[in-house]
Amino acid sequence: MSTFKIAESLKGLSVIILAWAVTGLAAEGVFRLNGDRTTEDPQGLYTQFINGSYKHRPMMDLRAHYASGPFSIHTDEFGFRCDAERKYGLHRDTEVDFLFIGDSQGFGNGVDFEDTIPGHMAALAADRGLRVANSSVGGHGLRNQLELVDWLQTEQRIKVRHYVLLLTPLRISACDSFARVSVGPDGRLYDKPKSSLQRALIWVKSHVVAYTRLRDAARTLHIGTSSTAASSVFAFYDDRVDKAQAVDKLASCLNVFHNYALKNDASLSIV
Repeated sequence: MSTFKIAESLKGLSVIILAWAVTGLAAEGVFRLNGDRTTEDPQGLYTQFINGSYKHRPMMDLRAHYASGPFSIHTDEFGFRCDAERKYGLHRDTEVDFLFIGDSQGFGNGVDFEDTIPGHMAALAADRGLRVANSSVGGHGLRNQLELVDWLQTEQRIKVRHYVLLLTPLRISACDSFARVSVGPDGRLYDKPKSSLQRALIWVKSHVVAYTRLRDAARTLHIGTSSTAASSVFAFYDDRVDKAQAVDKLASCLNVFHNYALKNDASLSIV
């Protein structure tokens, strides 16, 4: 290829790149003027916990914006999710009538505290002079939660009268799992160190409104989505699963919680 043709190719490529840049900046400006917001992960939400586990940071007030829409996150002095006024937050040396235990569904990922199961229960219980708390953390296995609940009682002197264990299909099929992750300086969870390209992509997701618009549109059209989540739901009911073994494992996991409740003069409900 001659020098002239190479120069022409580079010129054409630079025009395309410039056009994309101008179009992207124009779109970004229009979206922001329209009041659109970037994807907001709950940055700073997590802190490292014992044995490689993690928990929510205490006294956090965060906004998040997922494909499902915006929502707020507030935590009390122990890092448990609560309302913005912390009317339902815990304090040291208090007694909890109902402590909800679970993962992201118990936490209420994607919705405000008032729209979560524990949030509804907290409002109903308050009318009857009872206190509800929620120790659920997204991604936690039952062993992570048991460790967190034990820390709450033995080190923070919180008395729990009744445990409410929220079981999702994933927690049923992998009840004995223990999640170990690294919490980055930004308070996000990382399974391993990120490359420069991955860090750049995280920055784009957090700062570019156009990315959020394109992502939400793609997901609405089911582009780039997978059936992984659905697979985890139905896997427990797969005919190839040894039902007796699965039930025995679940019974063993629940028995651990049951014995823990008995040791602490508390009762246990399974949902």
